[in-house]
Amino acid sequence: MLDAPSERTVELGLSELSRRFVPDSPDWELLLRLLADERPVARELGQRWLKLTAHLWTSDVARLFALLETPHAATHAVVNELLCATLARADASLRQSIAERVLLVLEAAETTGIDSSDAMLEK
Repeated sequence: MLDAPSERTVELGLSELSRRFVPDSPDWELLLRLLADERPVARELGQRWLKLTAHLWTSDVARLFALLETPHAATHAVVNELLCATLARADASLRQSIAERVLLVLEAAETTGIDSSDAMLEK
């Protein structure tokens, strides 16, 4: 339904998805698709789901960085806000894992000639 040409059909599909959404068992592919969608209504639903699922993805480093690869800055802002709140009370191993991943991103950017601050802003 997300690919339907009619906005009304898309809205009905999003409404049904919202109704069926289970925060403790999200469809991660669908969530990423919503967050990458060009339509604000779809992205807003995805961002609401991000908030509802933060208890799952904020402790999963791979998923966290996948969310930061979505193309919209508003999504990155939501991810950063929720992550910062989590890191304040996270255990040392989670903070270490995130720091190691950030270091890998910075090193990769340095190797490819991308400014490291730009690389982290993208992530």
